[in-house]
Amino acid sequence: MIRNRPFLIVLTILTVVSIVGLVVTPAEAAIGPGDPGTSDQKDPARYLPPTGPIHWMLSDAEAVEGDSGNPGVLRFEVTASHAPLQNMAFWATTTSSFAKSGEDFVGFEEMLVVFPAGETSITIEVPLIGDVWIEDDEDMVLYVWRPVATGGYTVLMGIGHILDDDDLWRGLPPIEIPKAGPRWF
Repeated sequence: MIRNRPFLIVLTILTVVSIVGLVVTPAEAAIGPGDPGTSDQKDPARYLPPTGPIHWMLSDAEAVEGDSGNPGVLRFEVTASHAPLQNMAFWATTTSSFAKSGEDFVGFEEMLVVFPAGETSITIEVPLIGDVWIEDDEDMVLYVWRPVATGGYTVLMGIGHILDDDDLWRGLPPIEIPKAGPRWF
């Protein structure tokens, strides 16, 4: 029994020191990065910015084509895993798939896109060229890229779905087919 008492005494001393340390620490003392003496838990200076590489994502987009007086717009969203500490430059290019640049959408090549410091998402808009022709829904592709320090590029790809709204049957009332009664032959 005497052998276990030194351990119990050391444990008791450590517990008392911990409790005294908590009691003596002033309530307004800062417990992390930030100005001492502030107790505002939402103070942004109290938190360190995220470290590590930023992971990027580009969404797909979908819009109704519209007509020449009211064309649609494809809105692609570029998102970051955490906000960059400085502005970041990207380039964006549209390419035709089934939709044709100049006929179905307003295309562009190597357009500079700036991702502002402190933001976690931006929107890239691709205007559509509306018409009244009945056609299938069509797709186009948006590429967004930027060089990386190790050489090469970070490349993102988003698909833009252009929905045709010039359907022959849209806006017409449904056709009712009468139920067939008994037939006499």
